[in-house]
Amino acid sequence: MSEKINALLKVQEIENDLRRDPSLASLSLIQELANNRMSVPIEFIRAYDRAKKRYKNVIVLLINGVCQGCFLAASTGVALIAKSGRSIHVCEHCMRLLYCETPPAKD
Repeated sequence: MSEKINALLKVQEIENDLRRDPSLASLSLIQELANNRMSVPIEFIRAYDRAKKRYKNVIVLLINGVCQGCFLAASTGVALIAKSGRSIHVCEHCMRLLYCETPPAKD
């Protein structure tokens, strides 16, 4: 999994923790959140922020070509990009960010 995927997953985790319990907010946690957001390309942060307005979990797995947010099949192109493990893609149905946990095995 790429560093930008890990950074976005960490952003989601921190924001969900803060939403559940605002008393967890500390300078170090806010700094970690900011550092992770800065390590992700701006187009992914924008897509993340747009989808965050609608969904609690914005970044979801793509399993067997199916978005685990809306449970609809992704197009072949989207599935191939997400399965490469190097990038994130937006689900064309629910606008969540898709990723695969493990890249495909190399022959």
